[in-house]
Amino acid sequence: MTAVVKHTTRKPLEITNPSAEQAKARNSRLREQFPARASQRWWPQTAQSSEETLRHLTTAPFLPVANGTRAGRRRGVIKLLRWLSSRPGDTWQQRWMTTGAEELSGASWVEIPKR
Repeated sequence: MTAVVKHTTRKPLEITNPSAEQAKARNSRLREQFPARASQRWWPQTAQSSEETLRHLTTAPFLPVANGTRAGRRRGVIKLLRWLSSRPGDTWQQRWMTTGAEELSGASWVEIPKR
């Protein structure tokens, strides 16, 4: 029987511990090579009810291992959905877009619902 190779071997990293400047240059090259796809304004999950969304976000593959973390995550999802419900828009995506969170970098968006 002949074996079929499905994956090629990864190229080893050029530098084991790159400096911040080297990492930034590498990331810029990767962004040019693999541009971000355009974000969609709507897909079926964005139009689900809060109950369906909660069920989706608190089951696999989103389940953390620890039960305490599960309870905390469930509370957090409920709070976030409640906050988004108060925003204008017909879908979760539209409501999210009205928050201005997309303009913030990294995890700094979490400060918006805390206000």
